[in-house]
Amino acid sequence: MSLQDPMGELALGTTICWVAGLRNPLGWTLAAATAIGRESLWRLVLTGAGESRARLVMLNSSVGLLLYWVIAACVKLATRTSATTERAGPRVPQHLRRRAIRRILFNQICIQTPLAIVVAWGDSRWHILRLGSLPSPIQLARSLVIIKAVYELSFYYVHRWMHRPGQYRRFHSEHHMLKHPDCLTAQMMHPVEFVLTTLCFIVGALIVRAHAVTALLATILQSLTGQIAHDLIEHAWAVPLFPGRGADSGFHLLHHETGGGSNSSNFAESWHWIDRLHGTSSAAPAGAA
Repeated sequence: MSLQDPMGELALGTTICWVAGLRNPLGWTLAAATAIGRESLWRLVLTGAGESRARLVMLNSSVGLLLYWVIAACVKLATRTSATTERAGPRVPQHLRRRAIRRILFNQICIQTPLAIVVAWGDSRWHILRLGSLPSPIQLARSLVIIKAVYELSFYYVHRWMHRPGQYRRFHSEHHMLKHPDCLTAQMMHPVEFVLTTLCFIVGALIVRAHAVTALLATILQSLTGQIAHDLIEHAWAVPLFPGRGADSGFHLLHHETGGGSNSSNFAESWHWIDRLHGTSSAAPAGAA
């Protein structure tokens, strides 16, 4: 890896840190390595999928699917081995954990995989993803910001819609069975909600006509932020990539603890200013920051 565009790579690394919430030197180092090594990442993607559009789409989906379980395993291992780690609430009961795992696997196998096949078919027909030369660091950073913005804004409105009485009863109440979720159970949701949440991400990638590497990076960053927002860990992990994320978790903890329904607050995933702008923000409970 070498510095080819120092200012551009600095901007890209900063964007990665901002999107994923990386807040310490270890996280910054990983973000910088990603920015500088993006060409190596592209060669690795091509090695795994060749230049087949369908394979690239399925590779992206597979990375997102597997990464969910890898992140969950790493966080659980870190919390078990770190004497400084606490949770802001009780642990998920075992019967709900088993139910969550069954639902998540169903969504990944029966919803996410077929949806990826449809996207792969559409891409092979209309060439949605860009596969040519890598975008510059600035172009890549701009695309990541747009994808993040589209996701956060659309997720907020979809989430609020899910809290209307009819939609909440039919769909979203399953997710709120977990009063104190963690990174393993974050994606426990009704298949309809899973599809809508996934589309919030896909729309952003379509708007920017993302390069394959951009889509892959955005998938990785979204997996990180989504799971960490649901894991109610305070203090540091054994590998402290996200110091201070307890404040973010406390924000979403309050949303789960209110029991759902139309009177809930804190609908945003990680852009809390959206709630403040709409008057739907509530202060995190004491001890969550």
